[in-house]
Amino acid sequence: MTSGRCFATPPARTSLPGQIEPCTAGAVGSRTPAHTGDKVITFLRHGKSAGNAGVQGVFEMGSLMAYRDGLLVGKGEQQVVERVEAMDDELMQRIVEAEVVLVSPLARALATAVIVLAQAHRRSFQMSGRAQTTWPRVEVVTELREKVKSHSERPGSGEDPLAYIRAIAEKYGKSAYGNGAAMQTVAEEICRSYDRERAATRNWEWEPDDAVSYHQMIGHFKERLRSREETNILLVGHSGWARFAFSALLPASEKEDCARQRLNLVTGVREVRALHNAGVLVARFNTDECRFKDLSMLCGSHATEKLPNFEREDALGILGSPAEAIAAGVVPRNSDFDRIVLLKLAEYTATWEARLFTFAALGSEAFLCWASKWGEPKDYITISSGSTTITRLGEDVFIISEVEGHRPFKVRGRTAEDSARFLELFISYRSRHRSADLNQRLAKAVI
Repeated sequence: MTSGRCFATPPARTSLPGQIEPCTAGAVGSRTPAHTGDKVITFLRHGKSAGNAGVQGVFEMGSLMAYRDGLLVGKGEQQVVERVEAMDDELMQRIVEAEVVLVSPLARALATAVIVLAQAHRRSFQMSGRAQTTWPRVEVVTELREKVKSHSERPGSGEDPLAYIRAIAEKYGKSAYGNGAAMQTVAEEICRSYDRERAATRNWEWEPDDAVSYHQMIGHFKERLRSREETNILLVGHSGWARFAFSALLPASEKEDCARQRLNLVTGVREVRALHNAGVLVARFNTDECRFKDLSMLCGSHATEKLPNFEREDALGILGSPAEAIAAGVVPRNSDFDRIVLLKLAEYTATWEARLFTFAALGSEAFLCWASKWGEPKDYITISSGSTTITRLGEDVFIISEVEGHRPFKVRGRTAEDSARFLELFISYRSRHRSADLNQRLAKAVI
């Protein structure tokens, strides 16, 4: 990620057309923060997009390229509307009172933000009879983008996203308020923010292409979040982002006993329940520790039979840091891990493939696991107790040999720095935990 990047100051909050009644403290629409400690974060996944819909999306949109920065299909728009209707009053009001909405630059997320604001404010007015005088500020944030696997995750790679957002704003201005211009100020603010981010990133030039760079991007987002003054924030983004950012907090697909926690550590991933389209969760963000905590999936009170809050199939949550994982109780307490992406020589095709390597330590044991570059585990070996050797074959190539078990394999750093870092980690984890084992034996001898 480019260092020293500047972000433009967001514009002042805009007013809702035709609504002039002032807000009062504590009423629906009040901007008084509900919490003075940790920030309260509401995260909403976008509705179903053309990319999510597959062939159906192609037919509905009338283009084989519909998946490129895919727009919401009709069902996706309806999912967002239904989610707002299913929310309890507390969550709905939290969205109405959000001090700022931070949204991914992908079109499906931008449209979801417009729809959820239109529907939540409309429902608030129907409940209270009081009109909201201002919209929350809306900012497009590059670091909320989805992990990049295809043009589906590349902003602006499909239809003109700004023309699309203006059309969505007009549509939901009419449906929610009977006025096509009612949401126009929100749409224009999104467009201005989008243009600023596009310029700041040189037309989205940098993009995360593996699990390490994606976690780094999310880490940068959390640092920015930490410095913000707002305490009630709505994020609109993607399932993949949530499975990385909330990896230690999402509900597990099965009970995480000691054996499962150990496996989570060794592989660096958890099997979790991912958010469904238009799924919502609420978490707190601890500014001192710069981490999310106390997550609620809200899967009971805000889900319907037709619109569950999370997917039925298991998904992988890619753990970000030992501190977060230990605090959440999903890995053993006396553990540690580090990550690096290298090239590994494939056994049968003799081609170099990008792999995510996880060094993990638990007591006197140390492990090396490799996975796809996005974190899907492939295999692992034990590297403590002298069971594994490392030999340097060239400037950046190493051969890893296990005394018993896995056949030797070659790895190569993508840069000289990566090679040096890999060797440093390998020696550190192997020697550090060999020393721990020796200390343990000495302690027993003394006793």
